[in-house]
Amino acid sequence: MPTIEPAVRAEEPAPAAEASRFLGDPLPFLIDAAERRAFQLLFNQLPAMIHLEARIDVSDDRLVSVFIDRMRPFHRGGMGGEAVNGGVLSSLLDCALGAAGVLHLGGWKGDRRSGTVELSVQMLRQVHGSRVLVRGGVVKKAAQFAFGRAEVIDEAGRVCTTATGIVVSA
Repeated sequence: MPTIEPAVRAEEPAPAAEASRFLGDPLPFLIDAAERRAFQLLFNQLPAMIHLEARIDVSDDRLVSVFIDRMRPFHRGGMGGEAVNGGVLSSLLDCALGAAGVLHLGGWKGDRRSGTVELSVQMLRQVHGSRVLVRGGVVKKAAQFAFGRAEVIDEAGRVCTTATGIVVSA
């Protein structure tokens, strides 16, 4: 099986972006930048992230950003279409929402685990281009639950897909 050289580098900073109206005013993370960086390094080594050639950035103190810097044919839709596949977009939205929830619930340390239990995706328009950005954050938190929102931004800066979700900590 041929090896695929990653199209992204985890050390590259995220493009500056402010939360949209859809994202509202995400809650700030309660952990410092060093802990977020440690989480980011671990998350970027997950097999799913490597396979998607995606990377996560948690340098912002409220938002998680997920990127694919160079779209490849396997990211594209079925039947030879040029738009990004909806399953790829859903995976990226889950990464952003899930990571934001995990950071809020402490589900990446020790025996505590967190994960997305609900994800609702709204496709507003097709995503074209060679790069995609997903941003997500937690807008409400209660005990073991984090309620989040995320959005897909295309190269032209348009919101193309939105999602809401719930992350639970066990």
